[in-house]
This record gives sequence, C-alpha cells and structure tokens, in this order.
Amino acid sequence: MELFPNRFTSATAALLAAVFLSASGKTPADQQGRSALPPVPVQTGFAMRKDVPVDLTAIGNVESIATIAVKAQVTGELIDVSFTEGQDVKKGDLLFTIQPRLYATQLAQAEANLARDRAQASNAKRELARQEELARKNVLLNAVCPGPTNTPMMAAVLGEGEQAVKWKDAMVRGIPLKRMGEPDDYTGIIALLASEDGKFITGQAISVSGGMNMI
Repeated sequence: MELFPNRFTSATAALLAAVFLSASGKTPADQQGRSALPPVPVQTGFAMRKDVPVDLTAIGNVESIATIAVKAQVTGELIDVSFTEGQDVKKGDLLFTIQPRLYATQLAQAEANLARDRAQASNAKRELARQEELARKNVLLNAVCPGPTNTPMMAAVLGEGEQAVKWKDAMVRGIPLKRMGEPDDYTGIIALLASEDGKFITGQAISVSGGMNMI
C-alpha cells in the first residue's frame, strides 16, 4: 500500500518539469549552449540635449538663382571644356578652348602685314626726307607709270602665233580705252614735267595706262 503514494509523487514531479521546459521554450541542450556564450558588453553615457539632424527625402527640381549665356567673341571648333557641371567658376577662369590653328594663322598673317606696313612707312619717311632735301635744292622728282605698250620688248614677251594674239586681246579687254599704248603717248607728259610748266609738280607717280588704274 505504500508504493502508490511514491509513484504518484514521481509522476507529478516529471509532469511539472515537462511543463516548465515547454513554457521556457528551451531544451536542456539549449540552456547548456547559452551558458557557454560570452557576456554582452554594455556601454553607458551621460544624457545631453542637442539638435538632431532631420533628413527629408523627396523628388523635385532644382533651379539656379541666376543663369547667364556664354557667348564666344570668335567662332570655331570647340576642342575642350575646362569645367564640370555644377563647378564654381570665377572671372578669368578658362571655360572652353576653341581650335586655335586658324586664328594662329590669321595672327601670323596680321603680324606679317604689320611688319610690311611698318617697312612701307619707314620707306615713305625716307622718301619724304629725300623729297624735302631735293626740294630745298630745287630738284623735282616724278615718275611716269606706263601701261601695256607696243614696244619690241612687249612683242618679245608675247611671242608669236595664235597664243600671242589671245594674250594681247586679253590685255586690251582690261584697258578702259580698249587699246594698247604707243611710245608717243608718253612724250607729252614727260615733256610737261621737264618744262617750265611742270616746275611745281614733284613727288608724283603719274599713271599713263589708258585708265587701267580706274578699274
């Protein structure tokens, strides 16, 4: 009769142990693994009051405060852009590079023309000085500039045959009076310059060319 109470007590203890393990959700193996984990570190700090950044995420359009139009003073092929979109630039910064070869050629030509004009100005000054010196000595200096003229030299230049006739006709078409000059066409103006009537004419280049300088 004493065996029944002992059996009841053992069964009750086993049932309570099963209920406890089921409620905790852990098996004895899990509890052994958990006890093997290292402790979790905990950090502490002082409470303080400060601003907390607020980030807003949205979709929209950004417009600049002011816009300008960049217009080049010269035209040409654009070969380089020296800034990136959104970069801050200031006065004097290089923005674009235009192909410089054409303008380098034009600059060289302009410099050559300038050198030529300076040489011509220097020659004109020397000529003026000579004219003034000759004028003080009462010496007159003039030039007679003839046009195409029928002379043995011109005939030798043109040659003979049909081609010579074509060249001569082409020259005549370029003369307003529609004829070539003759040696007698120049004697009158030369005589005038050498006479008393031409004593007040000096420093002149007189064209006797049938009007070719009028074209």
